[in-house]
Amino acid sequence: MSGTSMASPNVTGTLVLIQQHYKNLNAGQFMRSATLRGLVIHTADEAGANPGPDYAFGWGLLNAEKAVNVISQRNVTSIIDERTLNNGGTYTLNVTALSNTTPLEVTISWTDPAGTPLPDNTLNSTSPRLVNDLDVRVTHSSTTFFPWRLDPANPSAAATQNDNFRDNVEKIIIPNPVAGATYTITVNHKGILQGGNPQAYSLIVTGIAANPNAVFADFNTSANVICIGQSITFTDASTKAPSAPAINSWNWNFDVGNIGGASPATANTQGPHTVTFNQSGTYQISLTVSNGIETNTKTKTIVVRTNNNLPLTEGFESTPVGWTATKTGGPTDWVIVNVGQASTRSAAVDLYNNDIGTNALFLNAPAVNLQSFVSVNFAFYVAHRGYGSNPSSAVYASLELQASNDCGQTFTTIWSKSGQTLATTTPASSTAQFNAPGANDWRLENVNVPAPFLGSNSVLFRFRLTDNYSNWIYVDNINITGVLPPPPSAPTTLTATAVSSSQINLSWTDNANNETGYKVERSLDGVSFTEIASSLPANTTTYSDNGLTANTTYYYRVRAFNTGGNSGYSNVANATTLPNTPAAPSAPTTLTATAVSSSQINLSWTDNASDETGYKVERSLDGVSFTEIASSLPANTTTYSDNGLTANTTYYYRVRAFNTGGNSGYSNVANATTLPNAPSAPTTLTATAVSSSQINLSWTDNANNETGYKVERSLDGVSFTEIASSLPANTTTYSDNGLTANTTYYYRVRAFNTGGNSGYSNIANATTFPNAPSAPTTLTATAVSSSQINLSWTDNASDETGYKVERSLDGVSFTEIASSLPANTTTYSDNGLTANTTYYYRVRAFNTGGNSGYSNVANATTLPNTPAAPSAPTTLTATAVSSSQINLSWTDNASDETGYKVERSLDGVSFTEIASSLPANTTTYSDNGLTANTTYYYRVRAFNTGGNSGYSNVANATTQAEVTAINTNLDKAILISPVPTTDWVNVDFTNVRFQKATIKIYSGSGAFVNEINVKNNLVKINFTSYAKGVYYLHIQTEEGYIVRKIVVQ
Repeated sequence: MSGTSMASPNVTGTLVLIQQHYKNLNAGQFMRSATLRGLVIHTADEAGANPGPDYAFGWGLLNAEKAVNVISQRNVTSIIDERTLNNGGTYTLNVTALSNTTPLEVTISWTDPAGTPLPDNTLNSTSPRLVNDLDVRVTHSSTTFFPWRLDPANPSAAATQNDNFRDNVEKIIIPNPVAGATYTITVNHKGILQGGNPQAYSLIVTGIAANPNAVFADFNTSANVICIGQSITFTDASTKAPSAPAINSWNWNFDVGNIGGASPATANTQGPHTVTFNQSGTYQISLTVSNGIETNTKTKTIVVRTNNNLPLTEGFESTPVGWTATKTGGPTDWVIVNVGQASTRSAAVDLYNNDIGTNALFLNAPAVNLQSFVSVNFAFYVAHRGYGSNPSSAVYASLELQASNDCGQTFTTIWSKSGQTLATTTPASSTAQFNAPGANDWRLENVNVPAPFLGSNSVLFRFRLTDNYSNWIYVDNINITGVLPPPPSAPTTLTATAVSSSQINLSWTDNANNETGYKVERSLDGVSFTEIASSLPANTTTYSDNGLTANTTYYYRVRAFNTGGNSGYSNVANATTLPNTPAAPSAPTTLTATAVSSSQINLSWTDNASDETGYKVERSLDGVSFTEIASSLPANTTTYSDNGLTANTTYYYRVRAFNTGGNSGYSNVANATTLPNAPSAPTTLTATAVSSSQINLSWTDNANNETGYKVERSLDGVSFTEIASSLPANTTTYSDNGLTANTTYYYRVRAFNTGGNSGYSNIANATTFPNAPSAPTTLTATAVSSSQINLSWTDNASDETGYKVERSLDGVSFTEIASSLPANTTTYSDNGLTANTTYYYRVRAFNTGGNSGYSNVANATTLPNTPAAPSAPTTLTATAVSSSQINLSWTDNASDETGYKVERSLDGVSFTEIASSLPANTTTYSDNGLTANTTYYYRVRAFNTGGNSGYSNVANATTQAEVTAINTNLDKAILISPVPTTDWVNVDFTNVRFQKATIKIYSGSGAFVNEINVKNNLVKINFTSYAKGVYYLHIQTEEGYIVRKIVVQ
């Protein structure tokens, strides 16, 4: 295959992958079809001979990689923005050019509304067919850049950059922009957008520099089309540049055009927000986000279906309004054709030339309001002929009429026909194409809409068509009509009653059970009536008519109404408003209330009236509920005395003037509290000395209304002086300070309030303590054991009761350990202390006058404990490494050893110590200078100041047999170099035949260091980690051994 047979699936599959990539990066949201179209045009590779589009290659060759890169760099170095342009609106955006070698490219695309069809047989019309003509421009300084435009009158000519009034895609390319310069993108439109409604469009921009602080407003919607009363959830999907501060401000407007049906209409948190729409229309939803540096706004459109009122008719003679065609798939759809039932056009589907398989085709009616109807009829004409020569075995379509009262979420089939019963022709089928039905080929169908759909304010109807390659089917002259309920019964016994000079009240009998509400009309002559209430609720039987003229006769009549119309009128009733009375007087002001005793409060106010009959006074205990206490004070009165009140009680007052026109407004509210009774006297006064300068008093408070207490003092119990004049109420104690030591003082107390002083309490006395003793000095502390410290000090006092001793572990926070040592004590022993711990001490004397100052602080450290002997080592092993050396190894089980001792024996019984003080943590020892081929026994123990541990196990080993002679030939055959060395030594066995050879390394003192089993002719020994000095290589083969001296520098 080639040509479009290969291009179509390739392009289709690529577009699906591009959509999927966008969805993966954008919270599961797909691009609009216009966005996808604009993106692939924006990123297409140039294919023609000239820049821009042409009639041979269109916009160029599809470049999927470039398209997905634009998606991946969205809101960084590219913009993909789905927006809505309002009628008469303009959108501007400033961008910064990335470089002068990267083109700045701007594309807009939109799905244009359906236009007016061309007359039949019109071919290759060059007339512009745009309905909504959007425009994009880019400006920089004084230069304006225009989009590409082709000239259909000269198809071979190259595209120019000019105003494009033909295409619903406009693209601007600026090949070499000024790097870092600001370019302004402007989107607007010509004329008026169709129906004044907003136009959705998509904007794609590339070649721009990233704004490090940029924010990009965006949001998702749970639905885009709903019915009245339904809700949509709006979820924030805004993003920011990677380095930008976080978004911290969200401002939602769910009704930019102020249609008035959104609830809530605004929000200022991130959300999600669920909004209910109670009025139809096309709503613009905007979200403005900010991070405090940059701000960005995104606007989208949702549609709340318009509910059409009955009757609703559609004959398809002009473009249907609100009717749509949808399908689940298939090659064809409902279309408008130039044949109809008693008309020239109808809706039809060509099932003769198209097989829709298992798909369904839908013809969708606009929403209708069935809320007020008692019955609804859906009438339509249908024409269909089956395919086949035998009607009984022919193929027929299946047509259903479905209804939904949940805004299209679910549909119920309310009428259906299929097979031969759907056919409208005679004969019912034919193999000929049924493309021109005659007048007798149509059948009228009447469908009574079921009761569940009546009463709904939004019902959707649709035709559902399924088929298996039958023949043409037509639908025409759809007419949805309804029957309204009968008008309600008229109200009766209307009465009118004047209740003031400006109000008449109406009352009537409700005789209807199906009214929507009531209307009230008024007349000045009983002939010409004007409606004054157009929609009182159902079941209303009263109405108050206010704002009338005094002493005037008014006539009234009432009628009920519903969707079926108005009832007849009630009887006419009339009434005459009352004549005017004089105006009420002016209100008094500046009311004051003053308590003059425990039972009287005096009032005073300003008289602002000149026509008052008198004044009324009201009183309250809470400032809310008032009672009138003077109902008719004379005119011009400005004072009043309220007597017989309760003591210590707050009263609130207000005053108003009155005359025959009524009462004035109230004055301000004033309050006052009556004076209390004198309080009861306190009793059981006691005086207690607590130091040489302070005596504490305590008494019983017998009053509940005192303002406070007064305290008096005397040196002789006769002449008293007041020392505290205003202690708070409820006080029952007082401390008298600054007194003379060892002196007797006398006291008495009384309560007081605004009503006066109480009687005196009893007289109480106390004698102050003597002065505190002198402080001890020269405190010393001496540790005498691991648990005892002895203290000693100098006694400087002659009047102490005793001594107190305090101890501390840090010299700061002290605790008392001896609270009452006898007078004249100068020593103290502190026992039960912790070993090897420093303790701090201080001492003070005391008597009834208090404590002396502290002595100096002395400290001492307890002696340390003798430690326990350490744990014994275990798993001792002995290994002979030569004829004169055995190496020992053991497990160190102690954590407190000073070191280790090693003992050796030749018989395993009698041991001699050969190492008396190995360091702590030692676990190995080499015993040198031993006799060849001799068995030695060993044991080890740890030690510290607490003694020796137990012994380890006994281990033994036998020294190796001594080789009696050095092989001089071997000495010459083995080559060793370099000597001396600073790092490596090479031992060359090339001239030696051997099956087994070893190299043992000893230090200059004879200590074994390492052993190497020789496996190759050349052995390299690394001495870099060895200490500098002399080492010996003992080389042993089957032929003998040699010893070589090595010097490490």
